[in-house]
Amino acid sequence: MSLTPVFRLADRVVEENAAANPVIATYGGIPGHDDRLTDFSPQACDARAEQVRGWLESLAGLEAQGRDDDLAVAVMQERLGSQLLTHEAGEHLRDVNVLFSPVQITRNVFTLMPTADDEGWATIATRLEAVPEALASARAAYDEGVARDLLPARRQVLGAARSAAVTAGLEAEGEGEPGAFFPGFVERYSGDDAALAARLAGAAATATDAYAEMVRWMREDYAGKAVEHDGVGRDRYAARARTFLGADIDPEETYAWGWEDLGQITRRMQECAGRLYGGVTPAQAQAQLDRDPAYNLPDAETTRAWLQQVTDETTASFNGTYFDIPEQMLRCEAMLGPAGAAAAPYYTAPSEDFSRPGRTWLPVVDTSFRKWWLLSVWVFT
Repeated sequence: MSLTPVFRLADRVVEENAAANPVIATYGGIPGHDDRLTDFSPQACDARAEQVRGWLESLAGLEAQGRDDDLAVAVMQERLGSQLLTHEAGEHLRDVNVLFSPVQITRNVFTLMPTADDEGWATIATRLEAVPEALASARAAYDEGVARDLLPARRQVLGAARSAAVTAGLEAEGEGEPGAFFPGFVERYSGDDAALAARLAGAAATATDAYAEMVRWMREDYAGKAVEHDGVGRDRYAARARTFLGADIDPEETYAWGWEDLGQITRRMQECAGRLYGGVTPAQAQAQLDRDPAYNLPDAETTRAWLQQVTDETTASFNGTYFDIPEQMLRCEAMLGPAGAAAAPYYTAPSEDFSRPGRTWLPVVDTSFRKWWLLSVWVFT
């Protein structure tokens, strides 16, 4: 079956976007770009924005040929339009946070790369060698943001710096002595190529030094120029909401609905706390659940194995009951998050060919693993 011009453009968008943003390509499981890291510099971001404008212009010149085309056009217009909107607002010049900004994704992308053979490890070595340049390009974007008075919240800068410090082995995450992420990661190489092993070790050391320098600059320079308040304002909020939701919202109307829904949730929490322990508040019930051995697991690996069981059982119970799940999508791995990753659980999608499955990631920032809390989070994730 031949593709319509709209779907040929959609394929082109995926491939060209992957080439321009290698880290996002790896996150999306698109092969062929794992040896490079994303250039976060203002010039590279501007070039990607111009690329988006070109795609939108091409899309406007195509005639939809049926319902599938109509849907594809609407999705591309919205997604590409949202991407362009945030760029024009200068968000790429203050893209620093504690979850998914250049500091985190430049490290986390390595956890998604194939490590089964020497070829995979050689690709990792090449990408590792690019870490200093990638962080320097992010710093260039932040400097440009300062020059344009586009400033992040100081608390976000310090939070991202702490993530980088854990990566560099300057601070421990949870209990124990600190250990740098990259040297520990390349120690997993078990091949017999001594030259490759030496290259990996050297690249890991250089990447670690680059993260340490990034920590120093963020704490001693960038944080001092950031703003103290956390709020982003109505316009920035609306633009980011569209990026996440795929639709324009009225913030006031949405917040009014949110407060009303929060009230209902609070009432249900109070009812649940009463059923559990009788006459206690939700906070008191939570404290008792946290102390109850029946609802806690002893360590991270035991928790990961339990979450894998939860994932497998939930998938099996849904498959054929609520909908049919394709065989290649039945596998989802529960993983332990890398040091310095987000403190909240997160999910990474499978690769295009499903050779890498979807994965859920458990942060191990402390030694408290609460089944009562994790169960609802994992089923939702």
